[in-house]
Amino acid sequence: MLISLVSAKGAPGTSTSALALAVAWPRPVLLAECDPRGGDILWGFGQGRDAGGRGLLGLQVAARRQPMAAALWSQVIELEAEDTWALPGVDEPRHSGTVEWSSLARALASLKDVDVIADCGAVPAAKPPTALLSSSDLVTLVTRATLRSTHATQGVTGLLRSDLMNSGLGADRLVSIVVGPG
Repeated sequence: MLISLVSAKGAPGTSTSALALAVAWPRPVLLAECDPRGGDILWGFGQGRDAGGRGLLGLQVAARRQPMAAALWSQVIELEAEDTWALPGVDEPRHSGTVEWSSLARALASLKDVDVIADCGAVPAAKPPTALLSSSDLVTLVTRATLRSTHATQGVTGLLRSDLMNSGLGADRLVSIVVGPG
């Protein structure tokens, strides 16, 4: 199962929600940082942990020698929770242009016995990972419980609904997480 989390604008807690879901997930899970603006997990939860060059860019290089699905596991790091891994994202937005999002989406969607939670950042981003969203079993729109966030979410909801309908998944694959005080 591939679940993508997105936001409409700002920082409503998409990465934190993705991490919380991954750590509490009842099955083996891979948290994939697919935000084209850059990943935060290693800097926040990982407290600056060095991934040793592993991540989306390393995956792109490894996929030159073998299929991306096979190269994927050489690029993940283990998180503290049992059966929980993370695929670190790009360090800078300029690196997102080198990611083959369609190949990545196919590789993540093809994983057996492991669910994937993908933190895809804000939509629309400069280069949104639309291939990833259209390959997802579920697209989750994360928003804050404020008037400003709700307003931003309205436009993105229409965009995501259209994209999901065009991909053949249907709008019923779109759900939301509302992040609020407490």
